[in-house]
Amino acid sequence: MKETNVLMISRDPSLTKAVQAELSSRRGLRVRVARQVDDVNATNVGDGLGLILLHLDGSVDREQVACLLWISSTLPRPVPVLILSERYEFEEARAMFQMGAADYVSRADHLSKLASLIDLLTTGVTMGLPRHAQPLSRAELKRSKRLTQASK
Repeated sequence: MKETNVLMISRDPSLTKAVQAELSSRRGLRVRVARQVDDVNATNVGDGLGLILLHLDGSVDREQVACLLWISSTLPRPVPVLILSERYEFEEARAMFQMGAADYVSRADHLSKLASLIDLLTTGVTMGLPRHAQPLSRAELKRSKRLTQASK
């Protein structure tokens, strides 16, 4: 099994430990940690990195996220960026997807599922799945729910 290197960017030591504990249960996932987006550049992102996990807290602004996504996009093999927010916010999620994030999840709802999600995202990259995805609008979500309920 090929090893997948994950670069986690977070200033929260308790989150870093929780993520490392969650990912250590999966063979083949190795986590490196950077404390801030400004520590990341094309040289330390390059070869061998399978995914960037960015903890979006109050210390990270959209300009930094855009810069990180740009750095990834300039690589010969772009690295998917998974955004981990403190809580899910629809408009923030939309903005992150529009900037090119591979996925956007919340700490409260998805922390225990990170290893599976990382497996899916890194496998998707090697299989050539689309890197960018557009979230559904609220109207599309409501219509989808109505169609689902009508079909039951």
